[in-house]
Order: sequence, then C-alpha cells, then structure tokens
Amino acid sequence: RRSPRAMLALGAILEGVALSILWPTSVLPVLVLAVVVVTVGEMIVQPIASTVAADLAPPALRGAYEALVGVAFAASWAPAVFAGLWLVGSGHGELMLVLALPLSLLAAACFRRLPAA
Repeated sequence: RRSPRAMLALGAILEGVALSILWPTSVLPVLVLAVVVVTVGEMIVQPIASTVAADLAPPALRGAYEALVGVAFAASWAPAVFAGLWLVGSGHGELMLVLALPLSLLAAACFRRLPAA
C-alpha cells in the first residue's frame, strides 16, 4: 500500500507538470495529453485528501474535517477564476502556467510533511 502523503505529492506534481506543459505549446496532441495528466493528478489528490483528513481527525470530528476539506477545495475555485481572468485580461495569462510547477512542488513538499495517520 502506498503512503497517502506520497500519493498526494505525486498528484500535485502531476498537475503542476501538466499545467506547465500547456504554456509553451499549441500542439493539439500535447494539449490533450496535458489535460489527461491534470485530470489524473486531480483524481489522485481529491479522494486521498478527504481520506487523510478523516484519518488525522479525532473520531468525533471526522465529518467536520472532511467537510472542511470539501469547502476548502470548493472555495478555492472562485478566487482562482477571478485571479485567472484578471491575469489573462492584463496580458499575463501565461504567468498562471509558469507558476504551476513551482506551486505544485511547494504543495507536494507540504503534503509530504503531513503527520502520519
């Protein structure tokens, strides 16, 4: 069985690598591959994050911890959309894709530092 922390880190890195590939290319097969890799990364991170939260929570608060993870993922979308639209509108849309890999590596490092469940 693989470590949930390692799988969270792997998912974050996959997402960052795939998003950073989108920046310098406009070749359709590469774009499709990048979208598939981002999706695989998301499919790794989303369910495992909820499981890790449940494992780290005291038994009486497991539902609250899982709900908080869900709210955190959902709440991140609104500011991200506005920030992305602002960057694209100001002519700096590529900045999102350039920053994807360093931010995903930071996320992976944070995931690796989670306490063992």
